[in-house]
Amino acid sequence: MGRRERRNVVKEMRIGVIGAGVMGGGIAQTLATAGYYTTCCDVSPDALKTAEDQVRTGRYGFERAIERGKISEEDAGAALDRLSFSESLTETATADIVLECVPERLDLKLRVFRDLEAAAGPETILASNSSGFSISALAAMTERPDKVIGWHWASPPVIMPFAEIVVTSETSPDAV
Repeated sequence: MGRRERRNVVKEMRIGVIGAGVMGGGIAQTLATAGYYTTCCDVSPDALKTAEDQVRTGRYGFERAIERGKISEEDAGAALDRLSFSESLTETATADIVLECVPERLDLKLRVFRDLEAAAGPETILASNSSGFSISALAAMTERPDKVIGWHWASPPVIMPFAEIVVTSETSPDAV
């Protein structure tokens, strides 16, 4: 498969982001802007509302980006069409990659990974934005360590769209 075909396949990927805080909401906005269909999921309706408001009108939101000439109204509208917000983890079940962006609590991250394993398809890549926990340790707690990666983003993701991929000794090359 050539570079162009691979790029088209990648753009068709659906991405789920678990956690609608500053990082999760910003990552979801960045992914939607880049052309990916993205669902941002959180158990808190208030967090989802705040994230959606930030994406639309916040400091790094589309409204200000349009005013500053960073993005066209058309491109912002298209990104918003690709971005959805949901309280239901099952909304991310059809995603090709699901990235957890929950607070840095190991018990919470492990619970999210277990819930994702139950909801997501067997080929879904599970990713963590964690900067404080071992990706190998998180992967070892799953039934699919070959499908687990670290996907650590710089902050704020909308301004600094830089991310590093962390693999483990178990990570499949197809997951990267």
